[in-house]
Amino acid sequence: MSGSSKIFTFAQASATSGSSTNELIVYSTSLTDQNQYNDTATSSFYYLSSITVSSTPWMSDLESFTPCGTGSDCGGTVCSLTCGWVNLANGIDDDIDWRTNFGSTPSSGTGPSQDYNPGTSNGKYIYLEASNGCSGQVALLYSPCIDIPATGSFELTYRYHMDGINQGELHTDLIVDGELILDVIPPVIGDQGSSWNLGSVSITPYAGRTLVVRMRGITGSGFESDMALDNFKIQAPTLAPVVDFDVSTFSGCPGDVVNFVNTSSGAPNAFAWYVNPPTGWSYVNGTSSTSQHVSIQFNSTGSFTVGMTADNGVGVDSVGTVQAIEIGGLVLPFYEGFETSAGFDRFELNNPYGDVTWERETVDGLGSSWAVRMDNWSYNLAQSSEVEDWLTTPVLDFTTGSNAHLTFDHAYAGYSVSLYDSLAIFISTDCGSTWSRIASYDGAPGGNLETIGSQNTSFTPSVQSDWCVQGSTCTDIYLSAYDGFTDVQIRFIAKSGYGNNLYIDNINIGQPLPAASITSSSNDVCTGDVLTYSDGSGGAFQNYNWDFGSGATPATATGPGPHSVTYSTGGSKNVVLLADNGGASANANVSVQVTAPETAQFNVANPSVGIATFTPQANQANVDSVMWDFGDGSTSTVFPPSHTYNDNGSYSRTYSIQRVRVGICIDQRIDTGYRIK
Repeated sequence: MSGSSKIFTFAQASATSGSSTNELIVYSTSLTDQNQYNDTATSSFYYLSSITVSSTPWMSDLESFTPCGTGSDCGGTVCSLTCGWVNLANGIDDDIDWRTNFGSTPSSGTGPSQDYNPGTSNGKYIYLEASNGCSGQVALLYSPCIDIPATGSFELTYRYHMDGINQGELHTDLIVDGELILDVIPPVIGDQGSSWNLGSVSITPYAGRTLVVRMRGITGSGFESDMALDNFKIQAPTLAPVVDFDVSTFSGCPGDVVNFVNTSSGAPNAFAWYVNPPTGWSYVNGTSSTSQHVSIQFNSTGSFTVGMTADNGVGVDSVGTVQAIEIGGLVLPFYEGFETSAGFDRFELNNPYGDVTWERETVDGLGSSWAVRMDNWSYNLAQSSEVEDWLTTPVLDFTTGSNAHLTFDHAYAGYSVSLYDSLAIFISTDCGSTWSRIASYDGAPGGNLETIGSQNTSFTPSVQSDWCVQGSTCTDIYLSAYDGFTDVQIRFIAKSGYGNNLYIDNINIGQPLPAASITSSSNDVCTGDVLTYSDGSGGAFQNYNWDFGSGATPATATGPGPHSVTYSTGGSKNVVLLADNGGASANANVSVQVTAPETAQFNVANPSVGIATFTPQANQANVDSVMWDFGDGSTSTVFPPSHTYNDNGSYSRTYSIQRVRVGICIDQRIDTGYRIK
C-alpha cells in the first residue's frame, strides 16, 4: 500500500568487505501493480572495516599519524590515516580529506600554530586546507568502532580550532549500531577565535552499544577557514558536570514553542528542568522535566525563567543555569546599545548561507564601546550575487506608547561605484508571520546609507563624524501607524553586494530623543582664556559626558554644566557631548578655534648716543597692533620703533613694554636695566 513500510531481515550477512561505499537496491513486485516503473529504490551506505573494536576508555591524540601534504590543491591531496581512522574517498563519498599536520597551517589569519596535545611545534593534528578556491567543501572523517559499556556514564570530548573570518561549519555525528545520528552536538559555525575549544557530548544514552564518531567539516567562503581537530577521548567523567544549554529564542508570542538544547559537559545522565512561574506553559514534542533536551510551549504572556540541574554519578551541578524568556511584547521604550553580549542575544539572527553574519564588534566615535557589524568586506559569497542576513528585535508591545519612532546610529562606507551594500528595515505586527518594508538605505556613493566616502580598505569607524547619529533625519522612522499593536518586531536586513562594513548601534524605539546641543560662551578664544560650555537642550537628558578636546583643562566632565575650560595649546578643538536618558543616547559637537598669541620678544641696540632701536621678534603678519612704553613717559604704536632719549646719562632702570595682539590675544614683556649713555 502506498505510504506503508515493511521491515525486512536478510537471511545471511552481506558479503561486503573492506571500507567502501556500497549501494543497496530494493525491487518489489505486486500482481496488481499497474505501474512497473516505480518499483525500485536505491540507497548508498558506507561500510567501515575496523581491524579491532576499541574499548572504553578510549583516547586518540593523533601522534601516530603521518603528516600529509599541505598544498592548496583542494581534493587533490589524499591523506591516509592509521589506528582505525578513515578519510572517505574524495570525489566519491565527500570532497576533501582531513590532513595530518604539525606546526602552523600555510595560510595566515587562520589555523592553529601548534597542536593541542602535547602542545608542541611537532605535535600532530588534522585540519582542512581551504586555500585556492576550496570553499564549501565537505570532509568526512570516521573514527574506529568503539564499544560503550552497558553501565556507567561516559562522555565524548575533543578539541577543535576554528580561527578565521571565513570559517565554515563543524558537525559531530554518531553512527550507533549502524544508525546515523546527525549533530549530536549543535553545529559550530563561523570564527571561534584563536584558541583550541572543547567539544563534548554525553554518550551515556548509547550504553551497551558500538559506535563510530563521524566528524563532518565544511570549509567556509574563503582561504581563512582552516579548521583543525585533536585529542579525542571517550571516558567516564571525573568531575561533576557543568550545566549549560542553548535556547532557540529568548522572546516570543503566546503559543510559541522554545527549544532548549542541553550542552552540559561532564557526561550527565540525569536531568531536572524547572520553569517559573509554574503555570502558563507545558512540555511538548514528547519531552518532560527529566529529558536531556526539552521543548516548552508558552501559552501566557510574561517573563519565564528556565533552569536545569544535572547529575553524572560523580556530582551534581547544584547551581544550574537560568535563562529569562519573555513571552508577549516588551513594553516601550525599547533600547539596545550592544554593550553586553546578553543585549545582543535578545536579537534573532538569520544567516541562511552559514557564512558572515551580524556580530558584536568594538567601535570608536560614539562614546560607547560596542556596536553590531555586518562584515560585507569579507562576505565572499556576495561576489557572485547579493546575499541577505537578518537581525530581528524581540517582540515589542506598542500599546503603551503613541507616536513611536525608530532611531539608531549607523556608520557605513562602500567600496566603489559598483561594489556597495544596502540596508532594508521591515516591521511585523503578527509575531513575525508577515512583514512590511518601512525604510530602505542605499549604500551607493552619495546614497542615504553612506556616512563616509568609499574606501578600498576594511572600514572601521574611528571618529564621531564617521557616524550618522540619532536626531538626524537619516535615522528617524515614524511608527505611529502601529500604535496599539502587541506583537511587533523590527527586522534589519543587510543586503551584501561585496562592498564594505556596516555598523549599527543605539537602537531606540519609543519617543524620539531631543537633539543634543552645546552652548559655548565663544568659538574663538586665546590660550589661557576661560571658556564656558553648557547643555543646550534645557536639561532633557539624565546623563552627560563631555570631552573638551586636546590641551583642555579639565579634559572631561559630567553633568549639564556650565563647565569652565581653558586651553594650553592652540588650534581647532572638537568638543563632544554624549547625552543619554538612561538608555538611548544622542551626540553633539562644536568646533572652537583657540589661538596661541605671538610671543612678545624683542631685541634692543644699546646706543652710545640718545637713539635706541627696538627690533620685535614677532611675525608682523600675525600682529594686529602693538604698544610700546619706553620708560621715560613716551609710547609708540610703530611695529619696529626707534626712540630718542632726550636726556643723556645713566638710567638705573628703564622699562620697555611690547604688547602683541593676535585677534584678541595679548602677550607682554617688561625688560629692566637698560642704560642710556
